[in-house]
Amino acid sequence: MFSKSPPLLGPLAMLSCRLPSCRVQRSSLSSTSAPPVHFPTSHTESLIRRHLAAGDFSSAISLLLRSARSSQPLPASTLNAVLASLSRSHQFDSAITLFHSLRTLAVSIDLVSYNILLNCHFQTGCFSLALNLFDEMRHSGLAPDVCTFNTLIKGFCRENHISDAFKLLDDMRVEGQMPNRYTYSMLIGVVSRSGCSNSGMGLSIIREMIQLGLEPSDVNYSCVLAAICKDAKVKEAKAIYGRMSKVGIGPDIWAYNCFINMLGRKKMVTEAKLLFVDMFSQGVIPNVDTHNVLIHGICMVGHVEEALRMLKDMLTQGPRPSTVTYTIVMRALSGQRRLDEALMLLNDLSQQGLSIDKSMYGTLLYGLCKGWRVEDASKLFQQMDSSGFNDIVSYNCLIRGHCKMGNLEAAKKLFVEAEAKDLKPDVVMYTTLINGFFKIGDMKAAQELVRDVGKKGLKPDLIMFSTLMEGLCEMESFEAANEVLDELVKQGLEPNSAIYTMLICSLCMAGSINKAIHFLEQMSLKGLKLDVRSIRMLFRWDDARYKFRESCREPAAAFG
Repeated sequence: MFSKSPPLLGPLAMLSCRLPSCRVQRSSLSSTSAPPVHFPTSHTESLIRRHLAAGDFSSAISLLLRSARSSQPLPASTLNAVLASLSRSHQFDSAITLFHSLRTLAVSIDLVSYNILLNCHFQTGCFSLALNLFDEMRHSGLAPDVCTFNTLIKGFCRENHISDAFKLLDDMRVEGQMPNRYTYSMLIGVVSRSGCSNSGMGLSIIREMIQLGLEPSDVNYSCVLAAICKDAKVKEAKAIYGRMSKVGIGPDIWAYNCFINMLGRKKMVTEAKLLFVDMFSQGVIPNVDTHNVLIHGICMVGHVEEALRMLKDMLTQGPRPSTVTYTIVMRALSGQRRLDEALMLLNDLSQQGLSIDKSMYGTLLYGLCKGWRVEDASKLFQQMDSSGFNDIVSYNCLIRGHCKMGNLEAAKKLFVEAEAKDLKPDVVMYTTLINGFFKIGDMKAAQELVRDVGKKGLKPDLIMFSTLMEGLCEMESFEAANEVLDELVKQGLEPNSAIYTMLICSLCMAGSINKAIHFLEQMSLKGLKLDVRSIRMLFRWDDARYKFRESCREPAAAFG
C-alpha cells in the first residue's frame, strides 16, 4: 500500500540509542568517526531538505548528525523535517531511534518533534511508551496543542479505549484547545465501528459539531446514520437524514443499505421503497445488497409477488442476484406454502449453471418439512448429500419432518446414518426423537434415548426436560415426571413456569388436585407465576370436587 524507503543502516547504525522500545535495535557510536565539517547553518538546512526531497534519508541524517556535534546546531524545524519524512515513509523505528539519540546532543526539540514521535510510537504499537513520552513532554514545560491531543485520541481510538478518548476531548476543552473536524471524525469513527457501536454518542458528537459551526462531512453523517439504523432508532435516523438533505449531503451506499434494512425490518416498506428511489436522485446506484434488504422487507410483509418482480428485474437489468437474494425469496415462498414455486426456482438455478449454496438448500428443506412434504424433502436431502452439504442441522430438520409424520423408523434410520458419518447427534436430535416416540406412545423407546444421552456424555437442556415432562404427563406417568423434575434440579437447571404449568394441568386433568396444589405451592416458593389456563383449570376441578362432596352429604345423612 505504501512504498517504503530502504532501512537506514548507515548513519542510524552509528547512533548511541537508549530507546526504551521493544522494536528498535540498540547500537553505539563509532569511536573512530571523522571530525565534524562545519557548514553555514542555512546551507546545511538546504542540503538536508534536498536529500529528503530526493528520498536520500541516509545523507540527510549524516548532515544532521554533523550539525548536532558542531557548535552551530540546526533549529528544531530541520530535525522535524527529517522525523516527518521518516514517519511518512513508515520508518517509524528509525524516527524513534534518531529522536532519542539526538536528545543527548545539542539539538533543539520542540512540540512538533514530540507530536511526530507520539504518532510513531502509536504506529509501532508501543502504546505505553507514547503515554510516557506525553508525560515527559508536559514535564519539560511544553503544553500540548490540538495536534498533540488529536494524535493521542487517534491512538486511544485504535485501541478501542473509547472512554479515555472522550476524557482527552474534555481535557482539550479545559486547556483551551478547540477540537477540530479531525478530532470529531475520529471519535465518530470509533463509536460507529462494528463491535463497539454507540449510536447515541455518535449523534451527540454530530449535534456538538453543528453547535460549534463545524459542519460534519458526508462520511461523518453516513457513519452515524448507519450506526443509528443498526440500533433500529427510526426517529433519530429520519432526523439525521433530514439534516443531510437540508445541507445537500447524501448518505453513502452503506448508510442507505442500513437505513432501508431498518425500515424493512420495522415493516415500513413504503418508506423503504421511497428511500430506494431517492438513492438515484442522490447519484447513488443501489447494489445487490440494497436490493436484498429491500426484497427482505417486502417479503416480511407478505408481498412475495412484488419480491418476485424485483428478482426478475434484477435478472434483466442488474445487479445480478446473489445467493442471498434467492435464499430470501425461497424462504418467503416456503413461508406461504408455495413450495412448488420454490422448487422451480431451485431447478432454474441449477439449469442456469448457477451455484446453489448450503443456505438455499437448508431454507427449502426446512420449508418442505414444515409443509408436510417429507417425501420431497427426502429427495432434496439426497441432492444435498451428493453436493456434500448435509450436516447435523439438515439431519435434524429431516428427522423432525419424519417425526412430525409419525415415521419414526425413517427418523431412527437417519439417526443411525448420521452417527455412521461421524456426525455426532446433539441434544436437539435426541429431543426431536424423544418427542416423536412419545407422540406415538412408545415410552420405552423414548426412555432408551434418554439413557443414551447420558452414555454419550451430552448434557440435557431445558427444552429436552420440557419434552420429557410433556410426554410423561400425557401418558399420566406422574411419578416418572416427578423424577425428571428432580433430575432437572440436579443438573443445575431451574424448572420454569411452563414446566410447572404442564405438570399442574396434567394432574388436574387426571383428577389429582392435591398433587397439583403441591406443585403450585412449589411455584409460589420459587417466585414463579401460574398462567391463566392453569388457574382456571384448578378452580374448575376444585369447584367440581366441592359440588361432588355436597351431593354426597344428603345420601350420607340416611346412615345417621
